[in-house]
Amino acid sequence: MKYDDLPNTALLRLSEIIRPEGPVPLRRTKWLDMVKAGEAPAPVVSRHRFTAWRWDDVKAFLEQLASGGVV
Repeated sequence: MKYDDLPNTALLRLSEIIRPEGPVPLRRTKWLDMVKAGEAPAPVVSRHRFTAWRWDDVKAFLEQLASGGVV
């Protein structure tokens, strides 16, 4: 998946966000722990068997991570 081509409003599932396929260099458990603690963006859609994050929120998190603000 080419993340540069995605619109900011694109919704991404967990498997599209975390490594090895996604851009977030965290394991599933660490990501979900950070979401629960408020350190990572909260999902915008959370239903039974479907949870998604807005690409714009994930990009902002990655920028903060790159600047040393998280983890």
